[in-house]
Amino acid sequence: SGSLRFRGKPVGSDRTERLALRRQVVLVDQHPIMFSTSVAANIEYGLKIRKIDRAARHRAVQAALETVGLERYREARAHELSGGETQRLALARASRAELYEAKAPVDLSALARSVCADYAQAAWKRGDDLGLSAPTALIVPGHAVLLDIAVRNLVENALKHTPEGTQIAVQLGTVDVGGAWLQVCDDGGRPQAGGAPGRAAAVPVDSLHLGHEILRRVADIHGGHFGAAPAPAPFTTCYRLDLPSPSVPAPG
Repeated sequence: SGSLRFRGKPVGSDRTERLALRRQVVLVDQHPIMFSTSVAANIEYGLKIRKIDRAARHRAVQAALETVGLERYREARAHELSGGETQRLALARASRAELYEAKAPVDLSALARSVCADYAQAAWKRGDDLGLSAPTALIVPGHAVLLDIAVRNLVENALKHTPEGTQIAVQLGTVDVGGAWLQVCDDGGRPQAGGAPGRAAAVPVDSLHLGHEILRRVADIHGGHFGAAPAPAPFTTCYRLDLPSPSVPAPG
């Protein structure tokens, strides 16, 4: 037998206590479902059922919209948002404070292996080489679903915005000060037959720009940084997510 703990405290059988704990839980799904109302109403709903007063709700909604860069979509219909915008709205619906407090040990290496396995067939169909270079385990304090979203965005961008036959590498490591990093590099900028540039000249704003916006928000929630990084040979493009928080011991 074992015990169940939440934020270091044992979870008992008292119904009232459990309800109070449930109201502190945040869910950010990989494929979030939105209410067929406005963007603002989607964010406000969770605050409303927690009986937060109207003025405080409006302040919180505005702050959340600014955090994820969706201010101009406040009155837009949530179910009509693009994929990238929907993921950003999912982040906005989760309380920023709760996300900071709810970190748990995440094996970044295992997460990256899972993502690479999921995209292996898509890479094979394009004639791409999708590889992974990572330690056996790399434990960081964070949010597994958010980090999963980040890694998937990086790999998807490399698959979508490079020519067929591209070499793509997912690389992980640590730095001397105790932080961890994950980067996805590709050689999609290599010259093609006839001297044509390799990387797609017209990159869809939604899938690349918004994907990077999601990564920046995820990095911010983890106290980290996301951006372009020097590409090691033979790669031509590299994007890196730095997680400066010190590694934590693996659970158990």
